[in-house]
Amino acid sequence: MYSALGKGEGAGGGSGGSVRKSGGKMGEMEAANEEMYFRKLQEEQLKALSKNVQQSIDFHSEEVKDLEAQIAVHKRKISKLEKMKDGSDSD
Repeated sequence: MYSALGKGEGAGGGSGGSVRKSGGKMGEMEAANEEMYFRKLQEEQLKALSKNVQQSIDFHSEEVKDLEAQIAVHKRKISKLEKMKDGSDSD
């Protein structure tokens, strides 16, 4: 797939500048440097995306914990109210 990179003008999808136009070892080296740059850039972008998603998961997990605690408080209130109701009905 990448065997044409650095083999001269037009090889690999366009002129790519004077170094790549000339072809030869300089063109191949420039093509390899470009490929390495874009792979590194993609890797950094994927790491940043992964970190962002993990932060989102952590945030929502905390939200769930808070909401579950609020639900527990409301259930206790309902239980107390039901006990009060049961106690007043027996009088």
